[in-house]
This record gives sequence, C-alpha cells and structure tokens, in this order.
Amino acid sequence: MIGNTIKKVLGLTVSAAILSFCVPFSVSADDQDERSYVNSGSNAGDESDTAYEAAGCIGRVASRQNLNYTYEKGGDGFKDYMGPYFRLGAAVTGYEINNSVAQEFIKKNYNSITCMNEMKPDSIIAGVNGDEVDIRLNNAKAILKFAEQNGIGVHGHTFVWYSQTPSYLFQDNHEYVSKERMNKRLESMIKNTFSELRSQFPNLQVHSYDVCNELFINDGGGMRPESGSNWAKVYGEGNSEFVVNAFKYAREYAPEDCKLYLSDYNEYMSKKTDDIINMAKTIMKEGDYIDGIGMQAHLISRYSSASEFETAIKQFEALGLDIQITELDISSSTGPVDELYPQIFEVAMKHAKNISCVTLSRTTDESVWRTDDYIRLPFRNYQPKNFYYDIIALADKIDPPTVTTTNTPTTTTTTTNTATTTVSATTTDPVDIKELLDSKVSIWGDANCDDNIDMSDTVIIMQSLANPNKYKLTEQGASNADVYEAGGGITTNDAAAIQKYLLGLIKSLPESYSSNATAAK
Repeated sequence: MIGNTIKKVLGLTVSAAILSFCVPFSVSADDQDERSYVNSGSNAGDESDTAYEAAGCIGRVASRQNLNYTYEKGGDGFKDYMGPYFRLGAAVTGYEINNSVAQEFIKKNYNSITCMNEMKPDSIIAGVNGDEVDIRLNNAKAILKFAEQNGIGVHGHTFVWYSQTPSYLFQDNHEYVSKERMNKRLESMIKNTFSELRSQFPNLQVHSYDVCNELFINDGGGMRPESGSNWAKVYGEGNSEFVVNAFKYAREYAPEDCKLYLSDYNEYMSKKTDDIINMAKTIMKEGDYIDGIGMQAHLISRYSSASEFETAIKQFEALGLDIQITELDISSSTGPVDELYPQIFEVAMKHAKNISCVTLSRTTDESVWRTDDYIRLPFRNYQPKNFYYDIIALADKIDPPTVTTTNTPTTTTTTTNTATTTVSATTTDPVDIKELLDSKVSIWGDANCDDNIDMSDTVIIMQSLANPNKYKLTEQGASNADVYEAGGGITTNDAAAIQKYLLGLIKSLPESYSSNATAAK
C-alpha cells in the first residue's frame, strides 16, 4: 500500500526495487493510528505541536477572530473564568429566553448566544418570488433583542444546510431550478438576512456565522448525495459550487467583524476531518472568504477521547484558520461524563490562541435537543455540577493566550459599577511567508537533522505520519521537512518531494510554498 501511495503522489512508474529502497520500514497493526494513515494526504497530529508551529499558522489566526467581548475579571460566572481564553456561549430557544431565571443565568454565565432553531432556514425564509427570498426574523426576535439589550454577542446558525430548509427554495412549480437561479436565491437569502439583522437590531453584535453546515455524510467520505440533499439535486453530487458561492456572498454582505465558518459534526473522525480540511482549502483557493472551522463536538464518553479531539484541532489549526467549538455536549447511556468534560476544556484552553469561542449545545441539562441517551451539560436546574468546578479549576493551571486588554467601567442592570475586561486581538505586521519559513530551516529536506538529505528523511516523515505518538519529528526537523507547499504542514507529499529531489526530478527544495501569502512575525 505504501508503494502504491508513493507512485500515486510522485506520478511516476517506479520499480519495486526502488520502492523497497525508498520506504524501508513497515507499520504494524499495533503501531498504525487510524487517524493518520500514511496515504491519507492530510496533516497528522504531532504531540510536539511542531508541524503547525513551523508552518507559521499560529499568530495569523488573530485576523480571523472576533475577540471583541467582555467578561468580569474576578467574576464567578462561567464566562468570567473562561474569558481570558475565549468566548463562552450556549444555544438557547425563544421559549427559554422568556424565563426570568434563565435570563439571569445566561447573563451571568455566557457572552455568546446561538439560536437553537430560530435562525435556521425554515425559520427565517418566509417565501420565494423568482430570484428573491423573503426573510423574516420573527421567530428569533426575542433572542436577538435579549442579546442586543444585554451586550451579548450572537453566533448565527445557519445558511446552507441539507435539513430544515424549505423545499420550495430549490424549486419552481415542483421542478428543481437551474444552478444559475439557485445562485441568485442563495445570494438573496444571505443578503436579506444580514440586511434584516442590521435594520431590526442595529446594536446587535453578530460576531460569527455558520455559513455552511453538515455538508458531508455522517462519518465522512464525501458530500451528501442527492438522496440526502436538495443542494446536490440542484448542483449535482460532489459539486461544491454552492459552498464557495455561499462564502463569497456572506463575505460581501456580512458586517466586517462577522467571521464566517464551515461547521460539521463527527469532525474529529479522520474521514470527516479530511472532508472539512479539503473543503476549506477549496474555499481558500478562491479568495479570502472563510475565517474558521466550527467543531460541533457532540461527543460520546464511551467512544470519544480528548486526544482524538485534539488531533483534529491540530489539523484544523494547520489551515491558519480560527476554530470554534459550536455545540458542545457529551452523552453516555453507560456512565458519567465528568472526566471527559474537563479533558475537552483543557484541550480547548491549551489551544485557546486558535479558538475564539466555545459554545454549549444548551444552557442546562433540561430540554436538550437529543433524547436517545443521556446528554450531559455542566449545569442542571441552573446549578453547576461537580465537574464544573474541575473545569474552572483549569484556569489556575493553564496560561491564557496573550491578548491586548483594557479595563473599562460599565454599569450593570443593578446600577453597580463593575470593572470588565474587553478582549481584542493583538495585531501583527504581515511578512512574506518565505522569509518566515526560511528563517526556521537549517537544511530544507533534512527531516532527521543529520545535516544530509537522503532516504532516511523520507522514512522519518512517513513514520511520524503513520504513528505520531511513537515517531516524532523534532521542532527543527518539522521545519526542515515541510518542503511541499511549505507552510501547509507535514504530509506524504513532503516525503515525495524529497524523493523527487533525490531522483533529480526537481532541482531544489522546497518544491513549492503554500498559497497563504503572509504569516505573523
């Protein structure tokens, strides 16, 4: 299998003798990590974090984040403990927002709100007339007004989704419309939604938006087929035109500080991770339209692990985009979840420089959206559970990312003057990524840092991808090894580029640089 992979990557006909020389190692069943097959072509997780640090992605993410939020320094709300790390949000319903106890609980604990259903397409689309889509925000009005009045940011959810979208959006007289008409309707839907938000809620901060949601089949392996998506029925199976267009339209009509996300569930499973990364790259090739990845994080304590979740985070970080955890909950029909929750928050807090918001799927255990098993959140009856204290205790152990903070006095609803902290991103001067990467490299291609470029360098790259827990590149080795689309992270393509160099098929390394043009100093 490894030999076939190399032939495919190189695009060459190579003899078995050369292949046996090129890859003189094997991966046992015990060593192989299902999240990073050697022929996956995706960035493998590396415990040392060197792969994405060498890529220069950390630091560039700040421009992709909206960090304009407040929390009370020294306060005892969940948002106050998490404030130095990221926004802390929850999904709410119109019914809940009319409950005075819920209102006070939300104001104390969250500085971001996501509408549970009230901003999904079937809740905001009132009708279609030709190319125009009529948008009404009546169902979301109570939530949006509450957020506006209390200075709580909103994460919008969602525009493009295979579910909860009226079939008439895709049809005229029960026949599916052309791609050209659908593009116009998609643009109209997005344009009119942001227009209504501006006109009805002028002081509301929509800090981010899920532009496209759940594009891929359950556990990954491609976009949803026609049998499961009206988008595919209009555009054809596997056609991402509507995805790219949605991000283009959202970038054109969204407020300047509203960041745009691609969201999905099972995002930590290897095939789905690859799907998301490949789609993000497709969008990025078209221009500056996407800001981040939304990890829904519907986890199951029996099957999910913090290390698996962190592996996906590292791969998404390598894109140079922001990450939001958008619908976090942990379920179990067999036991408690009190150990996994602090572990997930620990991962998020350690990667907080690249994570701008963590949102729970609901405010408390009551009235959750799933009833098939035991969904658990950190609160029940608006009171914290024991493991909540394990989460907030992490703030004493994990240093927050460095940001610019300003203390400003504000007046609460009880007219008590309280010092709050406003968080904003630290800006950095852009530099040419070639300059940044070249400064980190001792010898391009010298992955094992022995001051030579030979087949042993390809071996260590492939080993590190196949089993990153056992075979690690050093920080210097990861910088040296990133020779294909340098700045994009370590993949099998880097091993292939070194082989092409050794065979004389290319004259120098790196073979190419990433299309990302800038990185932070």
